[in-house]
Amino acid sequence: MWPENPGIRQHYLITLARYQTNITPDDPGGRHFDQGNVKDHSCFMGFFLRFLCTSSHLPESQSRGFELEDYRLLAIRRQGEVFIYRNRCPHRGIPLEWQPDQFLDSSASLIQCATHGALFLIETGECVAGPCEGQSLTALDSHEDAQGIWVTLPEDDLQA
Repeated sequence: MWPENPGIRQHYLITLARYQTNITPDDPGGRHFDQGNVKDHSCFMGFFLRFLCTSSHLPESQSRGFELEDYRLLAIRRQGEVFIYRNRCPHRGIPLEWQPDQFLDSSASLIQCATHGALFLIETGECVAGPCEGQSLTALDSHEDAQGIWVTLPEDDLQA
């Protein structure tokens, strides 16, 4: 059975990924991580764990876009914590950024959709202003360790 506790679930996924990858802390953290370094897709209970980037590639109060396979993501570091969402506005289903890696409003306190100006809370992904008010971005589980930032992708989303 899949553990209910998110911390235990992440521990299982990280442990599995470490056994199935040969990723080291000094691997580059690029927008398009070389999946050739991954021996297996690290599937566990229908979830896939992927290396996103090294910690230094996501500085404090910054946002960054990524593509893993055909999956578009945005990552933000705020007060030391990493938040990862699908890069997809719930209103129109389109990417959020103004320009590459530009997901935040001018105060860097909210995620802002480039198309209709919808504003989302960084910590929850909830839309607080705009045409999709009350809806939320799709959050993804993540984990940060000495190697960098890891993200958990549901198998269903990878096959869609």
